[in-house]
Amino acid sequence: KPIVAHYLRVFAMNIALQLRSRLRPADLVYVSSLMDSLEQERTQLEAQRAAKHPQETIREFAIDLSNRARSADKPEVSIPNPSQRWTIVDAPKVAQAYHASAVVLDSLRQFAPLAPDL
Repeated sequence: KPIVAHYLRVFAMNIALQLRSRLRPADLVYVSSLMDSLEQERTQLEAQRAAKHPQETIREFAIDLSNRARSADKPEVSIPNPSQRWTIVDAPKVAQAYHASAVVLDSLRQFAPLAPDL
C-alpha cells in the first residue's frame, strides 16, 4: 500500500534526523533527497490520507502481516530439524513476516505512543 510505504519512509527519515550528528555527509545528502521525495509523495497521497487516517491503515496492514505469519506457522512441528522442508523454507518466511509486522507496528509511534495491546 503506497500510504503505508510512505509513512514507513517518514518514520525512517525521522530516525535518521535524530541520529544526524552521527551521519556522514554522504548520508545527510541521502536524507535530504529522501525529504524532498517524501514531500512530493505527500501531495500525491493527499486523497488517500483524507479518506482514512493513515494510522488506521498502517495498523490494519501490520495486523494483516501478523495474521499471515500466524496462519503460515506450524505449531505442530515441536522439534524442527533441517530434514523438514518447513524448517528450511517456510520458517524463515514466517519469521520475516513477524519481523515486518513488528517494524510496521513500531512505525505507529510517529503518531502517538503505542497502545499496550500492541
